[in-house]
Amino acid sequence: MKRPDAIALAVLTALVTLLFADVLAGVNVLYLRDLSHYYYPAKHVLREIVLGGEFPYWNPLLAAGQPMAANPEHEVFYPLTWLILLPSYDFGFRLLVILHLDIAAWTMYALLRSLRTSPAAAFLGALSYALGGAVLSCLVLLPYLFELAWLPLTCLFTRRFLLHRRPRDFAAAAAFLGLQMLIGEPTTIAQTGFLLGMYAIGLGIRTRTLRPLGWVALISIAGLLAGAATIFPAIDHAGDSVRARGFEFDVVTAWSTPFARVAELFLPGAVDLTSLYERRTPFLISIYPGLLVAALLVAGLILRKRGAALTAAILAASWLLAVGHHTPLWHWLYEAGLARSIRYPEKFLLMGLFAATVFAARMLDDERVRRVAMGVAAAIAVVALVRWSPVAVLFAALLALLLRNFQQRFAVALVTVFVLLDLGMLLPDLAPRMPAEYLTEPPLLAQRLPRDRQSWRLMHVIEWQNRDVEVRPFTTGPDLYWIRRNALRPMMPARWDIRTVMELDYDLTALLPTTEFVDVVFWLGHGRRDWPTLVAPMANARLLALYDDPAQALARVNGDRQQVQPVRIVPLGDNPRYFFADKVEPIRDVRDFAGKLAMAKSTRGVAYVSNVGRGFSPPPSWADGGALPHPRGGRAEAAPYILRVRETANTARIDVHTSGPAFLVMSVTPHEYWRVTIDGRPAEAIVTNVGFQGVVVPEAGRHVVEMRYRNPVIPIAAAISAAALLALAFVAITMRAL
Repeated sequence: MKRPDAIALAVLTALVTLLFADVLAGVNVLYLRDLSHYYYPAKHVLREIVLGGEFPYWNPLLAAGQPMAANPEHEVFYPLTWLILLPSYDFGFRLLVILHLDIAAWTMYALLRSLRTSPAAAFLGALSYALGGAVLSCLVLLPYLFELAWLPLTCLFTRRFLLHRRPRDFAAAAAFLGLQMLIGEPTTIAQTGFLLGMYAIGLGIRTRTLRPLGWVALISIAGLLAGAATIFPAIDHAGDSVRARGFEFDVVTAWSTPFARVAELFLPGAVDLTSLYERRTPFLISIYPGLLVAALLVAGLILRKRGAALTAAILAASWLLAVGHHTPLWHWLYEAGLARSIRYPEKFLLMGLFAATVFAARMLDDERVRRVAMGVAAAIAVVALVRWSPVAVLFAALLALLLRNFQQRFAVALVTVFVLLDLGMLLPDLAPRMPAEYLTEPPLLAQRLPRDRQSWRLMHVIEWQNRDVEVRPFTTGPDLYWIRRNALRPMMPARWDIRTVMELDYDLTALLPTTEFVDVVFWLGHGRRDWPTLVAPMANARLLALYDDPAQALARVNGDRQQVQPVRIVPLGDNPRYFFADKVEPIRDVRDFAGKLAMAKSTRGVAYVSNVGRGFSPPPSWADGGALPHPRGGRAEAAPYILRVRETANTARIDVHTSGPAFLVMSVTPHEYWRVTIDGRPAEAIVTNVGFQGVVVPEAGRHVVEMRYRNPVIPIAAAISAAALLALAFVAITMRAL
């Protein structure tokens, strides 16, 4: 590494670290949106399962149990995820987030230098990328942040291979694409493929051959095999989840970028975003790439410099996809069945912003482009003056001056300060801070709930309540976030090892039985006020969480915000996770289940099943059977009973005693990869109460019922990844030409 490059990388690292030094030191924490509501608790669950000595096949804390390793949201096979295993989970999580800003800066610098950009231009381009609106918006969307951090290296080695055909470049390109596959965010992977394909097409046009496109296809296949550990189980899981049903068109296009937002590429705050989005906040909170990038981008396109056509094509495609329902395109894609299981068109802005930053940084070395960029900056200043934005006018005028004198000795330092000031203004909105105790100290609710948290669940339905405090779900206001934190908004209970049921499916990856059960209960809640007492026995719910006048709670946050208690807890009785049914009620389908539930007086001890297996029918009254001594002494009882339960993340052992055939209900989400045995012999797991499962214990006596969850796709896919990576290493080391 040359000395200027080493200095540039060191300064980039220092600047990013200084901007987030309070977070790394643990004084403050980032908290916005999914970062605190989803990723922080989810990574805690992942850590606890692994430290408990198990592979994270299954997440027992969420929604009565859901697959974990097969869900790419958890990035189980992404190597840097395991920073969470550091002795301090909180520090490991903070480091995981901030480190990827550094990686984004390093990799973009490497890509720009490989494009023969000067160290100064590469440095400023990398700084603009790492601190630009797109990457900072992804601080609260970790899979996107991780993907964007490694995207430059995938592009770097793919380009080098297409130009020079060195095997080690092929191997590196496939390996870094494989790393993106291991992260597993599908829309960003698709955008990576689009970027590589567009470059290959452009190169093919210049060389009049289709070979570059063919090589990109081979790199993509090799990358897919390298990332198989995440991708193959994710595809398998999608077929068992709510995504298999497809989404309504309104869900698919919920975050569609308004045309007016193009102005934000040049002026942050140029448009009132709250008036443009139904959800009040865009998916990407900011798309502002910085004034330096914007001015150079426009200047380079005007002068039609090398790469302008490719950049313009990528920007056009990116914007056309991002505007979503504002054009007929997504209607056509949806009707063709190509866009039924993906969401939020605005995600596709990422590839356009990436391409714009790369192109703009390359233009900084061109004196003619800089002169035109001065004019662009002056035009932006005029527009800002019309809108009466003094700060924007000042910055645009200052940029024009800096570009004019860019060849002077201290120009790079001055432009660096300019970029830091320009993009630093985004930090209050994109990376606001809370005191560390916001995440590290348990809310009062978590402290007051019963401590025996392994045997019961919290029925968490606050997301269902359409209250004024929830009509702005993604506001940056700290007061509202304290309300949600103190309410243990899902998935936050998992951070404190609280098992939940009926909570919001954040990423829409819940298994279909869970979704069907929630749909029935949601419908039931519109007709019966006593619905919690009907649902609790089936769902192993001891407590119900409801908002208790959140408006008053919000008014009280001017005091000690940690003491605000916006939730009231309603006891639902002792509802065990494993129990024997007093009555097995046949149902035809989910609709029949809903109808019978609506007419039921009580569901305690009732199992609703469509197939109980082998024609099982329990005795009409357990008292008619032979007398068995109760395990706790007292009068003789004929009813079967549970002797003992032992659980881990992926297993359960239930010791039981029966006086004859009995139906054991297990309030655990059914899935095809659960295996149930009775005394070591395989038994049929039967879907029970739509969202749970049960098993027939066929004969009297003492028995051991064991449940074990193993996803057989995962070890096979992991072996494919390992083999592919070894093959790529072999190619890089031994082959000299392709």
